[in-house]
Amino acid sequence: MIQLKDKLKVNGGMRRYMEMVCLSLSFSLFVMSCSQESDTFYPSIPDEEQPAVDESRMVPIQLSVDGVDRFYGGAVTRSGETVARLVQPLDSTYDTGYDVETTVESVPLENSVSTRANLGNVQFRVVAYRTNASSAANYAGTAVYKTNGSGVAAIVAKTATPVNSAGQWILGPGTYTFVCYSYGVNSTPAMLSGNWSATVSHNQDFMLCRKEGVVVAPDDRGEFTLGGISFTRQCALLQLAVTANDFSNNTVQQCAATVSNLNSNNITWNAGQAALSTGGTGGAVNFSWSSLNAATVNSNVYKVLPQSNRTLTIKFTTLRIGNIQYNNRVTVNVTGRQFVAGGNYKITVKITGNGITVGGATWAKGNVYRSGSNFYLESSQSGYHSGTEGGSFFGWNTLSSSNNTYGGSSFSSNNDPCYQVAPQGTWCTPTANQLQNLGNSGYRSGNMNGKRGGFFGGDKVFLPAMGNRGKNNVNYWPGTGYYRSSTGASNKRCYYLEFNQSYAVKNNYYWYWDAFPIRCVKR
Repeated sequence: MIQLKDKLKVNGGMRRYMEMVCLSLSFSLFVMSCSQESDTFYPSIPDEEQPAVDESRMVPIQLSVDGVDRFYGGAVTRSGETVARLVQPLDSTYDTGYDVETTVESVPLENSVSTRANLGNVQFRVVAYRTNASSAANYAGTAVYKTNGSGVAAIVAKTATPVNSAGQWILGPGTYTFVCYSYGVNSTPAMLSGNWSATVSHNQDFMLCRKEGVVVAPDDRGEFTLGGISFTRQCALLQLAVTANDFSNNTVQQCAATVSNLNSNNITWNAGQAALSTGGTGGAVNFSWSSLNAATVNSNVYKVLPQSNRTLTIKFTTLRIGNIQYNNRVTVNVTGRQFVAGGNYKITVKITGNGITVGGATWAKGNVYRSGSNFYLESSQSGYHSGTEGGSFFGWNTLSSSNNTYGGSSFSSNNDPCYQVAPQGTWCTPTANQLQNLGNSGYRSGNMNGKRGGFFGGDKVFLPAMGNRGKNNVNYWPGTGYYRSSTGASNKRCYYLEFNQSYAVKNNYYWYWDAFPIRCVKR
């Protein structure tokens, strides 16, 4: 019989034997799994931690960069305008004697033939995704490249994943989507968060290039060249300018401003997007001036994120003109503005006297018009709102710009469109004598900005010839000028200034309900 201690000895040996068999089997399975072929995937990790790569199955990647789009003049409104103007008082509570004239314009290319620029001394990152669709799950690898002064790209050492022993970025044969991005500087762009997304902010020259459906296969040198990399700008350029006019000293000595209600200060872009989102709100950029002490001063140029149609607010936190301080007194609301990616924009804020003195009266620099329930002055002497009910024609003694309307026989400030322009009470409809004095100040017919009209007072005042609106809502004599006075005549008629190519004269032929444009005078 076998003794108990001998059984224990046998059983113990068997247990050790089985443990060794299991260990050997596990090692064999590990070796087999390492030798099996599978889709190549390498996480974004430093060179020294990367797994070994079977270089014989991989293709070294070379890049060829074409360049980057130049900033160009894009539309400033949703309707496609490239120049937009508005006028508002320097202070809406009282008459300072000055208006703020704001012009938003796109800055066109100096050379419209050359729309692309060399991308020199800039680093950009390329991220590869397997198949035609980019998604974090399909991430295949990344590398950073740097261009020299001539725009020729070379890989930045220790940035490629996966990489071969020669330091080249390598990928397995197959179909890929390549996403290239840069912040326009000579520093390494951070890898996408989760291999997928990045944050972009104002004043970053973010640019993109996307290549889909690229088949990677070795050429006769055993390499693949990803060519045609052409970056598109994803931000816009914006510059502010300030002009002082009609001051005793037109020198702008200090200036700082904040532009608010831009696209969000930080937006998230992911590799599936061909462009940055434009709908964010609440962003702001502070503008500074490096060059001052002139009548017109231009700010430094800033890069802003693209934005959809919106109202911008420009507040001058510091402003000194001719030794007079205007800190936080000038705020401009610019409605209906959009900035497109790659656009180049300039906003000029001109602070100028709000009237022109001719014939003993101070005349506004534009006709009065009605928009909704508010009244404004046109942004230029030649401007007017077209159409018989576009807001530029008024019957006598009425705030209505609608057809066949007029007030009572006694002219009232409450019914005066000019009186309603902010600051309220600054302006009024001229009297018949004031219009007569204007006509006697020197007259000639002519054109301004393509509009026919009349010049008065040595070409200081220009009135566009808009004709008048009859009771039947027809625009009569559009090549002749008729301008309303506040002075009534007999039998529901009123005085007005009439001018054509030959003369300018005071007349009283038309009725209260016949509608004319109005050029306001200071009260």
